Amino acid sequence: MSEPTTGDAQRPAGQVPAEGLPESGLPVPEHVKITDPDEPGAPAETRTSPEAGPVDEPESPAAPAVEPASEATRAVEPESTGESESEPDVACPSCGAQVAAGSKFCEVCGSPMTGAAPEPEPVVAAAAAPPARPCARCGGRVAADGYCEECGAPAMSERDHFEVSPSATVGGVCDRGITHARNEDAMALDIVGGVTMIVVCDGVSTAPLSDQASLAACAAALATLAEGAPGGPREVTEPPGGARTSAWGVLHDDAAARANEAVLAVPVEQPSDAPSCTYVAAVVHDQRVVVASVGDSRAYWLPDEGRGVRLTIDDSWAQEMLELGVPASRVESSPHAHAITRWLGPDAPELKPRTDTLMATTPGWLLLCSDGLWNYCAEADDLGELVRSTVAAAGEGAIATDVAGALVSWANDQGGRDNITAVLARLPG
Repeated sequence: MSEPTTGDAQRPAGQVPAEGLPESGLPVPEHVKITDPDEPGAPAETRTSPEAGPVDEPESPAAPAVEPASEATRAVEPESTGESESEPDVACPSCGAQVAAGSKFCEVCGSPMTGAAPEPEPVVAAAAAPPARPCARCGGRVAADGYCEECGAPAMSERDHFEVSPSATVGGVCDRGITHARNEDAMALDIVGGVTMIVVCDGVSTAPLSDQASLAACAAALATLAEGAPGGPREVTEPPGGARTSAWGVLHDDAAARANEAVLAVPVEQPSDAPSCTYVAAVVHDQRVVVASVGDSRAYWLPDEGRGVRLTIDDSWAQEMLELGVPASRVESSPHAHAITRWLGPDAPELKPRTDTLMATTPGWLLLCSDGLWNYCAEADDLGELVRSTVAAAGEGAIATDVAGALVSWANDQGGRDNITAVLARLPG
């Protein structure tokens, strides 16, 4: 049975009522989130010195009258000090003119004669300009105006496009895509003591803070899974087999719960703005792969030889209709084809993730991705062929992040109608 090509989960203002679809006659679940596939200073003050000219001394019975200065450098007789010899003239600290010792003001510029002459300001070297960012599209140089000098595309922020490479065999790329204004996908991955942990979340597009929610969910889930790695407070020490799988299953449940708490903790001004996201996570411990998911982000096992396997089941209206035997053509043409039935965040109907496990006994690739990738290539066998051809095109020496980046570029070439995340882990078998 062919799989649906549902799009990014997007949150409506309220729940969709449980009623049939007039145009298709297909039932609508009571609790779904519908997606829309098309949604995608002032100048500095200038200071001037007082007008040049004489300044009268304060009146004093013993002080002689001061004649107006006719020249800028004329010396002035000092006030009577009772001494037979006069003190030498001093320079004005403001204009440098010679002024009689004891004068309170300069007769040339009118500045006070108190204080030492100001020292010249030190010359500070201009800070070096930050290095130009490479263009996320073509690798060219981004100019000062924010556009790539090579392809002309506007530069993207670090949130719009980022990569994570914990090793040469594990890496991921998260990208805004072409049509969306921001990147609401997120990913987190790490390797601790030989255990690989990957989390991918896809934020619903209609909530204003879904980009923050997906990042927070990924970080919280990864931190929880890391507790089971060697040296962690909940290190999984069970021998290979069912006991080890169960131990990681418990950690997967806790990771999804903490990810949900992180989503709920995102501050919002209006309850209707509360964000939500999908969730998929995987742990690779020796040859054992344990995955968990909520929503329609997916995990695939793509061996070098043999058929690929989709490791997750979508929590979506489309998946439910397919399981009831409804033809894929009818499902995909329905306005509810882009609806998810479970998610992380407010009013989530059920939090416990679906889990599955696999023994990777042959070489291949573990792929976790958002629907921005699998919408263009949903079948496991097709994805396997895409990954193998991408690896061949990347050439010898390409690392996992290079291959993931090529998959993201391929999805953008197909239209990039959604945010795109691809994370790959190369397993030796």
